[in-house]
Amino acid sequence: MAVKVVTWKGAYWLDVVHKGRRKRRRVGTGKAGKKAAELAATRIAARLAEGDMSIFDPPKAAGPAPTFATIAEEWRRKYPLLHALRPNTMDNYGSFTETHLLPFFGDRPITAITPEAIEDFIEAKRAPGGSVRRPGKALSDASLRTGLLALRLILQRAVKVKVIPANPMKEVEFRLAPRIDQVDPFSGPEVRALLDGARTAVGPDAATMLRLWAQTGMRAGEMCGLQWQDIDLEQGTALVQRTWSRQRLGPTKTGHARVVSLLHPVADDTADWRPGATDAARSVLAGLRSITARSREPEAFVFGQDSGQHSSPLSSMEMHRRWRRALAKARVRYRVPEQLRHTFASTMLSRNAPLLYVQHQGGWRSASVLLRVYARWLPQAAGISALLPPCCHRRRPTPLRLGPPEPRNYLTMQNPCASMPSATLNFERKFSRAAAAVSSTICASEKWVRTRANSASSTRRPVTVIASAYSSAAFSRSLKRSLVSASGTCAILASDAPACIPRDALMSIQKGQPLMSATRR
Repeated sequence: MAVKVVTWKGAYWLDVVHKGRRKRRRVGTGKAGKKAAELAATRIAARLAEGDMSIFDPPKAAGPAPTFATIAEEWRRKYPLLHALRPNTMDNYGSFTETHLLPFFGDRPITAITPEAIEDFIEAKRAPGGSVRRPGKALSDASLRTGLLALRLILQRAVKVKVIPANPMKEVEFRLAPRIDQVDPFSGPEVRALLDGARTAVGPDAATMLRLWAQTGMRAGEMCGLQWQDIDLEQGTALVQRTWSRQRLGPTKTGHARVVSLLHPVADDTADWRPGATDAARSVLAGLRSITARSREPEAFVFGQDSGQHSSPLSSMEMHRRWRRALAKARVRYRVPEQLRHTFASTMLSRNAPLLYVQHQGGWRSASVLLRVYARWLPQAAGISALLPPCCHRRRPTPLRLGPPEPRNYLTMQNPCASMPSATLNFERKFSRAAAAVSSTICASEKWVRTRANSASSTRRPVTVIASAYSSAAFSRSLKRSLVSASGTCAILASDAPACIPRDALMSIQKGQPLMSATRR
């Protein structure tokens, strides 16, 4: 028995000789080919030692390729078991597969699904008649976005089982229409009129629910999933740990529980954002105590069905029925109930609530998501131009620079683009205008004495500068003082030398971390 790795015409081959029979197979080139050939030689030698002669059998004729429907069914059975998906996500994938993908691709062999066939599918769905629920209408981009994710995963399953060599979705070039901004929050008078309308047209329980919704910014499913065991009436807080959607309970959208305050004065005419700042905000606790529920068991739902037992959450249909009645009574322009969540975020940020606090209370995945949607309501976004000298008022959006350039001395300016991740850099470029002055902070840089022998010394002199998010700035002594009085921050230890700082991520500024440590050259 001999199993050797040989080279021929620049490639590595397996040469197998055993009991008068011989077979040669090409493995690959380069170091990877050599490694694969050596590994295969070891395995084949072990098989031959055990008497397995199948290596010399002629290759079997390839059977017909499975259909798309076969691969899709296998994917739907195994994918949820191998991945921690939310039930609603898999329901959306399965619904789109049944309604759109199987009628279009179902009977085709999986090998016949080419990039051109996928482009034909997208064209058919974006044309009039592409929607099934709305005859004569095109399929919405949101549904198509979800469906193409499902199609990609199904085809990737075919790659995994080695039915097709590569995923054809990778070669499809398409661009969906940009999402329309649907943030349309209520004003303070509208929220108060809505609460009065709900109290008159529906009842005090409905008014309590809407006030609680506006003052916490919860998602609709989180509101319906609240149970009495989650409410702390003494502290005025609630533990948000579940959501009610499609007639079942599940985890929150982000998968994390959070403790939120029930007392934010979102509906009140005040500039204070802090919980419990007004008597009207604290009235939600009295409303919760007076809810007409026969059962206050820990697992009973706070806002349940009209049966009085509250053994099941309020249905989406009933919630929207109450919502329409309250809006009609209040004579407020119709908007979907989820706008109460937008009202919470926009109101809190417009009152200078800390960005990270609002993110935690509302359960957004990150501060960047919150900033991308609600940056326009930040008071600094409207007043940043007043802080800029005339030389910075330009027509084209450019990185903000406060003051004319000055001679550099021992403070060095770093290039933020050199070491910044591309995703962060693109995010800053995209939202630099809206978020240029989201937060101002005092950033200290000190000159530390070096302890090594024969090393260059540096003066131990504190240099404190003020920084704006997503901007690089050079500040003179006089401009520092003007910025202090304009922004209301504490005193800045001005130095004679201009302080140059690089742009840094928003999270560092929000946490009060120094942006740089200046060193002497």
